[in-house]
Amino acid sequence: MDARNAFAEHHGGVYPDQYYNGWYGGNRGRWYQENNDWRWEGINGHRYWRDHDKWEWHRWHHRHHDRDDD
Repeated sequence: MDARNAFAEHHGGVYPDQYYNGWYGGNRGRWYQENNDWRWEGINGHRYWRDHDKWEWHRWHHRHHDRDDD
């Protein structure tokens, strides 16, 4: 099974291009809500969220998915 199909199987049938369908700051990814706070998850594994009183970029590669078509 290729990485694209494995991703879709893990994300309820949604392929990476559908899952990461937004752009922010020149980065492809998606916005999601966690504990009433909005967060950005980039397709490259970088994340952006408010930490205490300011917004910051975080390099967090847990749950990062490799893609065959990059």
